[in-house]
Amino acid sequence: MTKNKLAGVLQPPAQIRFHSSSASLQACDNRITRLSVGFEMIRILQNLITTTGEKPPVKGLYRTAQFKSNIIAGFRNQLLLENLTLAANDFQTLVEPFIGWVVGRAAIYTCNRVRRAEYTDLSGNEFSVSGGRMQIAASDLAAAANLPKGSW
Repeated sequence: MTKNKLAGVLQPPAQIRFHSSSASLQACDNRITRLSVGFEMIRILQNLITTTGEKPPVKGLYRTAQFKSNIIAGFRNQLLLENLTLAANDFQTLVEPFIGWVVGRAAIYTCNRVRRAEYTDLSGNEFSVSGGRMQIAASDLAAAANLPKGSW
């Protein structure tokens, strides 16, 4: 899934409509290995990118989701929600600096960071990650005090 193509169908006038339930998801003060979207939802997003004309709504999503003060240790995280708030989360990745992607109507990021992660493999080679990148495709986006600059 390419960010530019997806962002094109999400920007006003938005070609993708979200039909969410009234349910909300809150995850606070957890240690999370990885966040992922089911294969069927990824297939729906891929079809929306390639379909021309009227696009069917994306259904079965949380109306709001808030992830606050979590340690998220995996990479290539995936989030598909109508309205997302990420606040004061600590992303850690030992493998690569690509944290993941977010798709939704609105996304707000405040005070998140990518922690410098270091480890030594079985061969004695040392690795470190001191930055990260999150791809975002949303109609409305607000970000503040996220580190490192330019990575969100």
